[in-house]
Amino acid sequence: RAIAAAPSAARTLRPLCRLLGIDLPPCLQTPPAAGKPLPPCPRPAFPRPARPRVTLRPDPAPEPVLFVFPVSR
Repeated sequence: RAIAAAPSAARTLRPLCRLLGIDLPPCLQTPPAAGKPLPPCPRPAFPRPARPRVTLRPDPAPEPVLFVFPVSR
C-alpha cells in the first residue's frame, strides 16, 4: 500500500532488490509500457580499441655506475 502511494519509493527499492538478487515483488514491478516495444539498441559498427595495460610495479632501479679516477702520487 505505501509503495503504491509513493512511486518514488518503488524507484528507490527496485535497484536495491536487483543488487541484492531479490526477486521483485509484484508491487515493485514496473507496469508494461503501452504501445509498441522499443527497438533494440544498435551495436557499434566497429569494436572498441583495446585499453592499454597498466602496470602497478615501478621500473627497476638502474645499475649503479662506478667511476674510477686515477690517483697521482
